[in-house]
Amino acid sequence: MRVGIHRSTRGLGDMIMMEPLFAKLCAKHDVDQIELFLVGSVQEVHRHPPLVSLVSWCQSRDGFDRDDYPDLDHVYDLSEACFRHELANQPNITKGRTQIWAEACGLEYDGEPAPKLWLPSEDGVSALKAKFTGPRTIAVGYESVDSWRSYPYMDDLILELSKFARIWVFHNEEMPSLTERLPADSRVELFDRCHLRELFWRIKGCDLVVSPDTSFVHIAGALNVPAYGIFGPTDANVRMRDYLTQWRAPKPYRACRRAPCWYQACRGQYCLTTLHPKDLAREVEEFWGELP
Repeated sequence: MRVGIHRSTRGLGDMIMMEPLFAKLCAKHDVDQIELFLVGSVQEVHRHPPLVSLVSWCQSRDGFDRDDYPDLDHVYDLSEACFRHELANQPNITKGRTQIWAEACGLEYDGEPAPKLWLPSEDGVSALKAKFTGPRTIAVGYESVDSWRSYPYMDDLILELSKFARIWVFHNEEMPSLTERLPADSRVELFDRCHLRELFWRIKGCDLVVSPDTSFVHIAGALNVPAYGIFGPTDANVRMRDYLTQWRAPKPYRACRRAPCWYQACRGQYCLTTLHPKDLAREVEEFWGELP
């Protein structure tokens, strides 16, 4: 029997939150492995899990067509299930994405097992070497692919964080506004267009991740690295509750009194702008001091 998952949409965090389904689908269909059909930009996330036999291009990137997979006995389309659920239930969203996908596959999910990001052994060695031979480091996810989830004062926050830690900043393009503000003796190192395998082990070697609601909080959660998530229009408890790692988020009070509103209202342009970078840096430093 052959069982597959089709996902034509992007999102590294979504890929990570999908991982607990593999064992459950294998048990449901009595198979040893699941075949994944994904877009190219996210395939590296599931290159190494033992319950995945194949990661290849999805056959229909503009929509799901069951006829594109004639050799599969069962194929699950998980491209739009979460977005449809969240859009239909906003702002009263209580289900995490892993639970939504599980239900779309006829499964139950109660938080176990926690999502895991599998690293090959050579990456793990590199991560440990970086962790124990270098200074304590904070990894920063610069911004989200969805602008309404990005923190608008990230440059200021990074400069504040660099006062007490070495900072690695990750983004998929150059960061000129930050670059021009960094002093010559800055403890901030920028990584733009970093390959995913390198990104994963660098984050594994860090002591803390600071990021808006984007893939970096999920990478941290799946690698058991503590995370401080800058959540505004989305709910930190819904996003992070399935992970085993320690995590913190800004205090839930918002002046608009509507957050988390998800896709409604000002789409993050109000609640996130009320978070002052000095206040966030103070909370991060307190969390930083609690970590072993």
